[in-house]
Amino acid sequence: LARLGLRAANLFTPRRVARPYMEALAHEVGESIFLGVLCEASVLVVEKVEHNQVLRISPELGTTLPLRQTALGQVWLAFCPVAQREVLLTTLLNPESVIPTERVLAGLRQELSTIAQQGFAASLETWMPDICCLAVPVWNRGHELVAALAVAAPRSRMPQPQRHDPFAHGAPALQYPTLLPALMRTAERISATIP
Repeated sequence: LARLGLRAANLFTPRRVARPYMEALAHEVGESIFLGVLCEASVLVVEKVEHNQVLRISPELGTTLPLRQTALGQVWLAFCPVAQREVLLTTLLNPESVIPTERVLAGLRQELSTIAQQGFAASLETWMPDICCLAVPVWNRGHELVAALAVAAPRSRMPQPQRHDPFAHGAPALQYPTLLPALMRTAERISATIP
């Protein structure tokens, strides 16, 4: 079913227009780049560009990823319309949990609010050991979320987030300075080309 969806994605505008920007980003940062779209209660990898690193992250096109444990999924949860988010959040609940549902949902909503405020999601080995990922939203001109763009790296190459920049004169430091600015710029360029 995912493969059929991937064939349909060939006609999907974000995938078609994103490829050259993703290639440039992979070349700039030296890591694998992924584009994901929402597919029911998962994220479907519809495009990827791998860099020539010997050790790299390489899920196949058509792979579905969990929403909660991946940066691509967290972006969808944080930036999708509120009504859609509430429906998706209910799919993440464990019916056997002893923690009250409202408490779990409140915690998830707080995490997603933080992601929305900072403009990106980071997953550091939350999906699979040694896999780290940063993701940002891709919008169309109507400011509707159409995809999520991610850079993935093994833990050994993932830069440490900066919490304080002594030269910023009190301004907060940009987290993941070697990856995040290029990722955000690329998402903005892709977004500008999607009707």
